[in-house]
Amino acid sequence: MVFDFLKKERNPEELFDQATSCLQNNENEKAVKLFDEVLEIIPDHIHSLNGKGSGLMQAGRMKEAEEVFMYSLSVSESEMAYLNLALIAKNKKDYETAIKYCDKGAEIQPELEDVATVVKNSIKKEMAESSSKIVPDDLNAEARQLIAEGDAFFSEMKYWDALEAFESALVKDSSCANHVNPLIDKTKIKILGKFIYFNIFEQEGFPNGELDRLKVQSYKEMVIDGNYAAALLAMDEILSIDNRDLDALNMKGSLLFYFDRNEEAIECFDKCLEIDNPIQNFYASFNKGLVLRRMYKLPEALDIFDELLKEPAAYDLVKPYQREILDKLEEFMGVKLY
Repeated sequence: MVFDFLKKERNPEELFDQATSCLQNNENEKAVKLFDEVLEIIPDHIHSLNGKGSGLMQAGRMKEAEEVFMYSLSVSESEMAYLNLALIAKNKKDYETAIKYCDKGAEIQPELEDVATVVKNSIKKEMAESSSKIVPDDLNAEARQLIAEGDAFFSEMKYWDALEAFESALVKDSSCANHVNPLIDKTKIKILGKFIYFNIFEQEGFPNGELDRLKVQSYKEMVIDGNYAAALLAMDEILSIDNRDLDALNMKGSLLFYFDRNEEAIECFDKCLEIDNPIQNFYASFNKGLVLRRMYKLPEALDIFDELLKEPAAYDLVKPYQREILDKLEEFMGVKLY
């Protein structure tokens, strides 16, 4: 290129600093390009190689990252390359190799033994969880296939499809309940995490008395402890004091979704919508759409998400749910809807 000489005049130290800053700010693709510029000026610059590998990892480009870290080790062994290769191996579920890489990293840099131990512990935990996912041999073939599909959907964060696959497996073979029910529960918790509510900690004048104390308690029970039954009791206590409390109605509806009490959940959201509060009305409509999706009332759910999309600021939040429902309707009808 005509202007290549300008690039060569750039200070590699400045480029490296910029790349590192981009990496810290999660601007991964930009970081990779900047590390490449350093490597054009100083081939085999070990810190840039490892930085590039980290950027590729964070961008989800695992195969390329692995190649960079392996090349980095051929230039100079470093604990950073080994620990990142351990994470890549863990991602590939090659746990034995991952642990070996951790040990190599700690061997090179003993000061990082604590870090290596943390990584190893996370690998061992995942190994244990993985072994607990082994599907019993005595299930029928259809149920086994559906469980495998559900696991794959869950890994791809397609939680609605995962939930449908797991529940279908139960229908095909009820004897898989002990294995599948925890998977269904885990998937519902992931979906529950998509529900939205007003952030009680940002309310003006908070905290302000008994209701706010109960809201903090329920938030802790729900979000931190995962004790949904206790959180639901706290919501009921709030509503016994004020049956029009929008925070409590919205959160109760979401909790009822978790317990498969979907008709009651819809009632909670409808009560919210009877009270004129634009922000809470948006949240309640969105959450109602999710519950209708769970109930397989797809046209009704679609109507809600279509209406919410009239607000341009809601596009990124709502569009994936609208698209997912359209895809499901297309699957049923065999007709292209968009």
